[in-house]
Amino acid sequence: MAIDSKEKRASVLGVGRPWVRDKFPVATPDEEWRISSGNAYGGNALSPDLFVPTTPQFTINATYVSIQGHMKASGYFADVTIGEPVAFGDTTRMYGAIWTRRTRIPYLSLDSAIRVYDTRIRFYTLAFARPQEPREFTLALAVQQVASDLFGDYDLGGTIREIDIAGQFGQPVRVRWGHAPVPKDGPMYRVADMDLSLVVNNSTDFNAFPYTFPVVFS
Repeated sequence: MAIDSKEKRASVLGVGRPWVRDKFPVATPDEEWRISSGNAYGGNALSPDLFVPTTPQFTINATYVSIQGHMKASGYFADVTIGEPVAFGDTTRMYGAIWTRRTRIPYLSLDSAIRVYDTRIRFYTLAFARPQEPREFTLALAVQQVASDLFGDYDLGGTIREIDIAGQFGQPVRVRWGHAPVPKDGPMYRVADMDLSLVVNNSTDFNAFPYTFPVVFS
């Protein structure tokens, strides 16, 4: 049963004291829970939630399309996909793929968050094909060219704040060389995986509501 007047609600529940609450025990279940929470933290039991996440302002689409455009413009790739690497019919050419490895929030303020997209760019060409020397040289040159192009356009056309080149937010740019099947049970490819951390400012807004008790995170 709901409380029958706004005045009684404020006088009985707004204080959040158990002896006052017992004098008028007609709170809804949700209000009862908030009263107990308010008592535990010494504040207004009916205070709304402190933070309510809203729709993110940022999507990664335009950023990945920008990276894809730089890779295609280099002239080294037969095709560049956004998503997991796929095998193509032409085994004499080099291919590229771009995908997200993880997202994280290294810094958080009261009203916004800095989000980091850890992204992998794969350069791959069929392994063990002859002659090997030109393929290895071409792979190295492609990595060098794409890195130079991306670092020169560090905000990727204004779609992000920056590429975290030196690891300010925990992960510097690095390239790992090796071999991997594409797909998982497919032929073996010679690969170079470039890991980039893409830093985005204010990727999520938080609506802050008034509150009367301190919040401590431990």
